[in-house]
Amino acid sequence: MRAALRAFVGTGTPLTVKMLANASGVPDKTIVCAMAEVGSEHWRPMPFDRLLSIAAVLGAEFTAACLQPARQGAFDLPIAANLDPAALMIEVTTNAQAIVSLAADNDICAADLVKMDPLALAHIDLGVRIKAACWQQAA
Repeated sequence: MRAALRAFVGTGTPLTVKMLANASGVPDKTIVCAMAEVGSEHWRPMPFDRLLSIAAVLGAEFTAACLQPARQGAFDLPIAANLDPAALMIEVTTNAQAIVSLAADNDICAADLVKMDPLALAHIDLGVRIKAACWQQAA
């Protein structure tokens, strides 16, 4: 988490500790202490609730950097109210059809894999949007 904070806040970044503190509601000192070298007299662990407040401001890229040691990732959820379930299902079907057409000959070559890469990313994005809509309906 310390490395992720340093990558997003402070020297060489567009965000200062003060700006992050104001946006997240986390005290400056808490942020500075979490960015200090582990084991130094200034280092303090970041309380989880404050880390979540910072993650809400810095977004999925920061959260993914924090989760990388656990071999996990993160993504921003879209606002479910802006989602059209019928349009999502059409996109899912269209995307799946494109993937199936590449695999139809039962021989997935390197050229097919290059074409599948953006389709796989689109499929992940579609899944995230569907999940956001499901969470919204459950709430």
